[in-house]
Amino acid sequence: MKKLVIGTSVPAVAPGGIPTFIGYLKKSDTYSDCHFLEWCDRESGSQLSLGDYSRNKFFRTIASQFKVLSVAHRYEEIEVHSIRTGLFALIFFRRKCSFFYHGPGFQEAAVEGSGELSVLRLYIVEALMLRNLRKYYTASRAFRRRLHENHGVPIRRIEVVRPQADFDRYRYGALVKKKFNSLDKNGIISCVICRRLVNRVGVIEFLEALRAIDLDEKVRVTIVGSGPLEDRVRSASTLDERVVFLGELTEAERDDVYSDSHFNVVPTLHLEGLGMVIYEGLKFGAIPLVTACDGMPELLEELEVGEYFENVKRLILAIDRSTIRRELNRLCE
Repeated sequence: MKKLVIGTSVPAVAPGGIPTFIGYLKKSDTYSDCHFLEWCDRESGSQLSLGDYSRNKFFRTIASQFKVLSVAHRYEEIEVHSIRTGLFALIFFRRKCSFFYHGPGFQEAAVEGSGELSVLRLYIVEALMLRNLRKYYTASRAFRRRLHENHGVPIRRIEVVRPQADFDRYRYGALVKKKFNSLDKNGIISCVICRRLVNRVGVIEFLEALRAIDLDEKVRVTIVGSGPLEDRVRSASTLDERVVFLGELTEAERDDVYSDSHFNVVPTLHLEGLGMVIYEGLKFGAIPLVTACDGMPELLEELEVGEYFENVKRLILAIDRSTIRRELNRLCE
């Protein structure tokens, strides 16, 4: 029987996160014989739907769990990517279950301001659900260490699985060169930050640091995204004429912003398993400038692109022509 892959608790509506990660997994030969159970509009072929996401949250949750129960028995192996979505599979089909660890939910809750009791509850659920499963996967060595340290899973039992991103180094280099050649002496260097606006991604801290730095270059920073911090980010953006806040965009509109950007800035402060948003920018020749958070340095070193920095201030100081030249020189080696 095929393997069942149970996705996340939200539909794929924005770049990054588990839905985007699973989208890349679907392109991998390793997952070519799998069925995927996610929030989607309709079922077709290997794609199964958890149901109607627009329903009331309580009824949506109950319906999705019974959907998991109704299909899980057909498969010899079940790969769960979210405890919330795959809860019934983890309870009733534990011997079949493997888990793809996308990060410590309890630590993310703490970063986002949840109370101590809520964080403790999440930790207990995570610890119970991840005990003695069939297999464990994660996208980076950094999160493999976190899984080992948080829940005692032996390192040897955790396999690092990278998504198949079809990175075309030649095309990427050609796009970077084209943008650089069109940048005259008085031209503006364009950057994009495209994230869900929450505490851990560091957008507020980036804007505060940017206001305190007088760069030699003319710079424009475009921020794309929505989330709990949207109002704060919009307000902070008005304090610096170099910043443009666009809010949530369609996929085509996001692609246009990436195409117009020299740099893809990812100033994450906490918990970045791999940085799928880096892949999104590479397709359009946007050089990744990221913080040295969890798995992102691994990805840049593996792909031999972009640069990572210990803090946001150093990242901002790298937004200049010399960084683009270094990238072009690296691509020519």
